[in-house]
Amino acid sequence: MRRAIVILSILLCAWGAIAQSRIRMGLGFSVSSGGSFSTYLASTPITPFGELEYEKRLAGSVSLVTGATFFGAAYTTTESSFGSGSKFNAYFIGVPMLMRWNFGNKNLVCFDFGIQPFYLVNARLEETITKFGDTRTYSGDITQYSNRIYVGPRFQIQYMINRLMVGFSVTIPFGGQSSISTLTHHWPLNQQQSTYLGSNGYSDFYITSVKLSYRIK
Repeated sequence: MRRAIVILSILLCAWGAIAQSRIRMGLGFSVSSGGSFSTYLASTPITPFGELEYEKRLAGSVSLVTGATFFGAAYTTTESSFGSGSKFNAYFIGVPMLMRWNFGNKNLVCFDFGIQPFYLVNARLEETITKFGDTRTYSGDITQYSNRIYVGPRFQIQYMINRLMVGFSVTIPFGGQSSISTLTHHWPLNQQQSTYLGSNGYSDFYITSVKLSYRIK
């Protein structure tokens, strides 16, 4: 009898833990900005955003949020006297570790804050330069010559409508995390010619994302 009571208690605790958790899938888009003066004012193409979110209620209106996030960063500049024409695209996978505050515990508006480590999955660079009337374009996969791991704070606000959630988030890598590793030894252009290298890569950027999520559990 005692054994049955213990097993029942464990099952009830497990059910309670599951009942206090939620899982959402979200899709949207991201835009990025940052780097040097040249890349900060550059055109910023829209990149896809996807997220699988797990929310675990801790107490009252406070929850823990984690999961997996896919997002991109990109810019496009034209050639000028300050550097080459440059086109950069990168994609990352992140693992958010956030605290969620549900305003008034009414499941209407949530504010999330915390940190998000993220890993560079793929990065491509294309640059064009004209010298003595000769225009040359160089392009390639620069992933292996780039720093792969980053971390920074993430802030977001989300509005809930039944099972739907509309969210706006900002991810800002901590300063001093250069995106260049050994690229200077492998890229055909030097720092004076290359907009990307001259900007210390696409360092000190930030990502702004918009997503629409659906609660599947």
